[in-house]
Amino acid sequence: MKEFIGVTLGTIIVFLVFFSADLFSWIEFVKQYKSLQLLVDQDRMMYLVLFGLLYWISVAFSLPIALLLTLGGAALFGWPGFLSIWIGATFGALTCFVGIRYFFADWARRRLGRRLANLAFSFQESPLRWSLSLRLMPVMPFWMATAIPALLGMNLWAFLASTAVGILPGTLIYMSLGVGFRKVFGQGEVPNLALATSKELMLPLVFLSLFTAASAWRAATRKLPLR
Repeated sequence: MKEFIGVTLGTIIVFLVFFSADLFSWIEFVKQYKSLQLLVDQDRMMYLVLFGLLYWISVAFSLPIALLLTLGGAALFGWPGFLSIWIGATFGALTCFVGIRYFFADWARRRLGRRLANLAFSFQESPLRWSLSLRLMPVMPFWMATAIPALLGMNLWAFLASTAVGILPGTLIYMSLGVGFRKVFGQGEVPNLALATSKELMLPLVFLSLFTAASAWRAATRKLPLR
C-alpha cells in the first residue's frame, strides 16, 4: 500500500513538473511584474508569507521553478524576501526528505541491497559534511541532494541543519542577482539568465563544495566522528 501511494504521488509530481513550466514562465512573470509589485505593496507581510508557502510547495514537489521564484521573489520583495525563500526551501526540502524516506527507502534497499548499505556506511561516517557538500554543489539537482541523504539513512534533524546552512551561500548569491534585476523586470524585459550560471557565480560554490567533500573524506578515512 505504501509503495502504491508513493508511485501515485510520483505520478502526480511528474504532471506538476510539466504543467508548472506553463504556469510559471519568465515571459508571463515579466508581463505581470508591475501588477504583482502593486499587489505586494498593498500588504507586504501577507504576501511574504504566501510567497514562502509557494516556495515550500515548489521545493517539496521538486518543481523546476526555483530559479524563477528566487530571482522573481528577490525583485518583488527585495532582501526581506530572503527569509521566505530560505525558510520555504529548507522546510520544502525537509518535506521531500520525509516523503522519499517513507515511500521509497524500503524499495531502494531491496533493489540495491549491499551496494546501498556500503554507501550508507561511508556516508554515516560524516553525514553532515557529505550532506553539506551535496547541497553546496551548484550542478547537483536540489531534489537529488535531498534524496541521497534520505535513502542513506541520515538523521532528520541533521539533514535539516545541513540544508539550512548549505543553501545559505547560493540563496544569498541569487538574492543579490534578483535584486539587481528589478530595473530589467520593470522595463518589461527578461534579464540575461546566463548570469545565473556564470562561472563567476558557480566557481565559489564548487570550491566550497569540494572543500567540504574533502573534509568528509578525510574524516571518513581517519574514522573520526564529525563534531
